[in-house]
Amino acid sequence: MKRWTWLAVAAVAFLLALAAPGQAGAEETAGALRFTIEKKELVVGEKTPVQIQAPDGYGQIRKVPLAEADVVIEKPYLLQKLPDGTMKALAVGETDVTASWGEEKLTLRVSISADYYIGGGVQLKGVMYLPIKAFFAELGAQVTYLDASKTFQVKLGNDSIQLQKGSATAVVNGAKTAMAGPVQTYGDAAVFPASLLRSAIGANLEWNSDYQYMTVWQGKADLAISTPQTEQIVKKEKLGTLTKLIGKSYWVNNFDSKYRFKKVAIYDIRPDDDGGFTVVFKLASTGELLHTAFTSAEAIRSNLASSDQFLTADPRKTYKWSNAVWDKIASGKISIGMTKEQVKMSWGSPSHTSSAYAGSISVETWRYGSYTSNWLQYVVFTNGKVSQIYS
Repeated sequence: MKRWTWLAVAAVAFLLALAAPGQAGAEETAGALRFTIEKKELVVGEKTPVQIQAPDGYGQIRKVPLAEADVVIEKPYLLQKLPDGTMKALAVGETDVTASWGEEKLTLRVSISADYYIGGGVQLKGVMYLPIKAFFAELGAQVTYLDASKTFQVKLGNDSIQLQKGSATAVVNGAKTAMAGPVQTYGDAAVFPASLLRSAIGANLEWNSDYQYMTVWQGKADLAISTPQTEQIVKKEKLGTLTKLIGKSYWVNNFDSKYRFKKVAIYDIRPDDDGGFTVVFKLASTGELLHTAFTSAEAIRSNLASSDQFLTADPRKTYKWSNAVWDKIASGKISIGMTKEQVKMSWGSPSHTSSAYAGSISVETWRYGSYTSNWLQYVVFTNGKVSQIYS
């Protein structure tokens, strides 16, 4: 199971398609007994306060601590009583909770959904398959694999399901049930036809064709299962026009001194939870993958468009300079006699320039750094070549 918050941030439409758990509380009364669960629609991991009021034997109504109350959870693998007077949602599904006081009984139903989706779903020959272990674990089931018979035994409360690899017949509570296809392996996980859930646990299945995922409903409780196509669709939406950059080649300039003038290609761009992206560069010489984080799409574009950071052509072929000059540039050094192009290639664009002319002599001064920084350098060009370097 994998929590993918980055999907919730970027794919708004996908989020809207998932049912949002309600916030309404539930309260029942019977005679003098009052039973309240603050929220009856929870998400996995969430806690909700519980209040029980009953006669104290002296004609007064008092609050009964949950730890002392006679409260029975129908499916304890879904919901857990805690010492602090709350109940915690453990897994996806619906369960009745009954409070008793003497002859009086009150029952409330709690629905628990997942505010994330799990991967591992896949369409095979037109049939939607779900991952056995990952899916049933989300429902709070115990899954055991018997290697000798290649059978998965699923224990979900009082229900049992047997799924054998290669077989299109499931055994549900001892009865054979035909499935839409055989249990098989996809990737590194065993998968089964989702349609079995209709008869096995009374679930409703909803297919989202826009995002290629399935939602399994049990009453008001839901769990969404993605397919590989889901990830691709959502990623494409988040990347937008950045997808056009994938595959393009650049030569690193000042962006990273370790790989200066090395050729790289954009191998992939991966969105994150916060609207940022990780660009994966592939080093042409070795195939090494270099991961660099950017805070926004604009940050990617501006860096790639800046010749100080990246070049769109091999600079050694563009500028026919000597190896000695290139060695200095690659090391970030400059020297007397260098041209303006060579200095700019080595140190980048100056922060300030000034120039003066006297007859046939031109003098241009470039300043690097700032007065408030710890580094301030001046480069003087006479007739286009470095004549002085000082700080």
